Amino acid sequence: MDVNCVYGVVDALPVPIAVSTREDGPSPRLTGKEGLAVFLSSDAWRSRSRDASTTAHGVEEAESATTLEFATAFDPSDLDAGDDQGTVTSRRVNLPVANTIFVNGQRTTLFKDGWEIKFRETDEPTVNFRYRKPLSSYHIDLGCHPDEIVKGGSSPLQQLTEPRKVVGSMGNVLAQIEVGTEAIPASRELEKAVQTFIDRNPTSTAQGPLLVYALIRPESMMIGRDGQPHSPLSVLEALWRGAKLFKVSGGGGGWGKRQGLLSLEAAVNFEGPDAQSTAGFPDLDDDETGVEALGSRGIIPPSSTVEFLVHAPSPASADSQAQQYSSSLPETKASTVVLGTGRDPDTRDDVVMDSDKDATGVYFVPHHFGMISYGGAALTSISKVPFSQLAPIKRTETRLDVPNTCFILGGGSDLDSEE
Repeated sequence: MDVNCVYGVVDALPVPIAVSTREDGPSPRLTGKEGLAVFLSSDAWRSRSRDASTTAHGVEEAESATTLEFATAFDPSDLDAGDDQGTVTSRRVNLPVANTIFVNGQRTTLFKDGWEIKFRETDEPTVNFRYRKPLSSYHIDLGCHPDEIVKGGSSPLQQLTEPRKVVGSMGNVLAQIEVGTEAIPASRELEKAVQTFIDRNPTSTAQGPLLVYALIRPESMMIGRDGQPHSPLSVLEALWRGAKLFKVSGGGGGWGKRQGLLSLEAAVNFEGPDAQSTAGFPDLDDDETGVEALGSRGIIPPSSTVEFLVHAPSPASADSQAQQYSSSLPETKASTVVLGTGRDPDTRDDVVMDSDKDATGVYFVPHHFGMISYGGAALTSISKVPFSQLAPIKRTETRLDVPNTCFILGGGSDLDSEE
């Protein structure tokens, strides 16, 4: 019998939290702990790994993040009911592992061990170590329904502006939007909205600058094939359906051709140089060559809308009771998986690291597994024809670099987990 063991160092483990049943309630506030999380599965054939090369063969490979990917099963999805009928969908959450450069000298720590167990009728079983491989990614199939990860998701994003039609953009730079019938600089309405938000929430910048995001919805998400408008979607539902979320990295002010430009972080996943960098502004005052080059890698489809959002986590005191860890959690046979994002507590963090000075022992939480990443998340949705080896009919990707985002879901009945 072959046994594969995958080991990874992550930023934190999520404390079990009480989930509000109110759809309009605040996002559950994550609390992180140090510890060990174990995930057991007999479906090793559904898991996939990518070996890490000892030397990077190119810039993209060198700058790609090391990640764990958690995937649902392929099943018909109610959220995708308006697409091609007869398709099945799988949704995936990709989370980077921790930076361990100051722990063991390696940028990240993720590897797989292979063991062989031989059973004999008379002697004791023998266990032989076969190999160890460093990994750049590992795919874990949770076996749950694709819509479960949609219903179990929450992110502390608050609307700043109404959706506006994009009338001018170049690559990752948003130039003009339409308000009413007038085309205005992209930053004009946002600057007023941010100032209003700060006036109403004077402590919002106490921990640092606001995190502002642009939600880009393609035209196909707003108008169906029959010409009728689609029903409104929440932010996370829109992201799973094909919208993209980009962090606003700079812009505003300026004059001439640069007036009101906004720069968006262009990454949609954790692969390649765009995952770690921002393209910045084109040199509009020189010539058109820079504009043409930047426009060739545009991230905003024609006739899209943009809606600006701000990171607005609920106050810690609002749900402190839900975050208080209890060693007498109710026993359950259903596995729960919590995947979350945060910011490093050594800087500024919305994920609070538990520091209970009275705790002297180790807590054991059966049927609970998860991880918190300080590197954000990437969401992927794949739709295909059942039992077909053809390429997917639809594939969407977006980054979700919003601290205190979480997905709370249950694994399949064949999974077991513990912290």
